[in-house]
Amino acid sequence: MRLTWLVLGVVAAAGAVAFINTDEETVELPEAQSEGGAGGSSAQVALQRAAAARGGAAAAPLSQAEGKQEKLSKALLEGMARAHAEGNRSKEASLAQRLRQEAWDAPSSRRWAYARGRALLEQTAAPEGRDTIVRKDKARRLLSRPLYLPEMFRANGTSTDERTQLIRTIQQLNRQVMHYPLGLKGVTRISKEVEPGTAPVQIVSREKLAMGSNALLLWNLGSLDPKKLRAGQKLLLPVETLSVHVHLRLRRMGIYIGDWFVKEFRVGIGAEDTPTPLGTFSVHSREKNPDWWQPGGKPIPFGDPRNALGSAWIAIESDEWPLTAGYGIHGTNKPRTVGTRCSNGCVRLVNAEATEMYDWVRTGSAGGHATRVYIK
Repeated sequence: MRLTWLVLGVVAAAGAVAFINTDEETVELPEAQSEGGAGGSSAQVALQRAAAARGGAAAAPLSQAEGKQEKLSKALLEGMARAHAEGNRSKEASLAQRLRQEAWDAPSSRRWAYARGRALLEQTAAPEGRDTIVRKDKARRLLSRPLYLPEMFRANGTSTDERTQLIRTIQQLNRQVMHYPLGLKGVTRISKEVEPGTAPVQIVSREKLAMGSNALLLWNLGSLDPKKLRAGQKLLLPVETLSVHVHLRLRRMGIYIGDWFVKEFRVGIGAEDTPTPLGTFSVHSREKNPDWWQPGGKPIPFGDPRNALGSAWIAIESDEWPLTAGYGIHGTNKPRTVGTRCSNGCVRLVNAEATEMYDWVRTGSAGGHATRVYIK
């Protein structure tokens, strides 16, 4: 169930009631404790204080566009708080919709989502009926929002304990939601029975899924091993779109389906004099065990220790950076460089993870949905 709009008082007193509205229903949840200021709930304030006490990572300066969005986010959150205090639900709903549409990526919006997700999660202790699963679906989406905030990382770039636990919580919610046998509209749908000899990639093509085969394997088998797929099974198929988000400053790559977090990898990125370009890319093609055409030289075959592409190559392109620019996501013959500025602009993974990534993404061939890669 995808969130369509959020209606929630930001600085309401403890015990106030807020709402999350969806296409089908309204879910009531108790407001988190507040400590004043837009989005200043006790949950997120405690998170920021804990990070500061440990020497948390410093926030990167906001660009002009980001600063403008953050200013708008704070203004909307403050307006939502006033509307909530006045009992003006209609105005609160309108402002909440604007927040999601116009300032959802701002840091203050992400912190707000963290607090709201925490509050909603407290309502999921009920028996595992559909209403509980719906709440868990909403909670995991909200809790996915703050994962790349600066306070989620220590000064050395490692995850805080809070972030590590938050990822575990999201992944547990993912399993519970995606394994719900009846499926949820907008989240999963039930496939016909798997025919004998059918490979996962054939199901992806036949069902026109907006992701690679690893998604349907993980949610149906709890494993990425295609050999565990059995004839006669009915599969729960994710219906949202998979995307890849590369955070250069943090040297991390996150996989998302819709707006919820799946998993992440450490990556190597472009060196100082050959930086990885920013922007929105699409997966053009992919290849396992690739030969490497070194710049200005002869191809180096897979298996040669000089081959810099490792076990897999995923070519990406954009309007600004066409395929001829030669950017991609790939493995490496130098695994110790992953996590550093080391490449000619490509995004580098250790080989096992490059091979895994190959089966998370899709190209646009055969009516497929080319996976988007966001580099920021």
